[in-house]
Amino acid sequence: MDILGWLLGGIRIVLGFLLVLFIPGLLLSLAFFPRQSDLSSIERLVYATTMSIGTAMLSILVMDGVLGLDMTPENIVLALIAVSILFALLWGIRKLLLTAYATERVSKITGKFSLKNFRNIQGILKRFGNP
Repeated sequence: MDILGWLLGGIRIVLGFLLVLFIPGLLLSLAFFPRQSDLSSIERLVYATTMSIGTAMLSILVMDGVLGLDMTPENIVLALIAVSILFALLWGIRKLLLTAYATERVSKITGKFSLKNFRNIQGILKRFGNP
């Protein structure tokens, strides 16, 4: 039982370290710089670490000062997970928009297909479906 406690304690420390010092900042840096070529690996690591520390401090200040919640480890973990999910959604939306923009731009250059033509086809199909 003692070995299991040590093992779970070690896992908790590693996950807490990642949650406070890496994950929110990495997701935020991916939201700001979604392309792989925007930042080198070292720059992304530095941005991830500094933005994670700032995100943790800001979320704790908002929880305590604005929301008036108690500063328990569970509340802090939940707040950092919620902020990380928000940053992941922001990254996903930004990546989708960049993909759509790049597709439309490439299709304008090649002249084969564009999102505008696709929307026109969708409108025509909707008119056929609705008499």
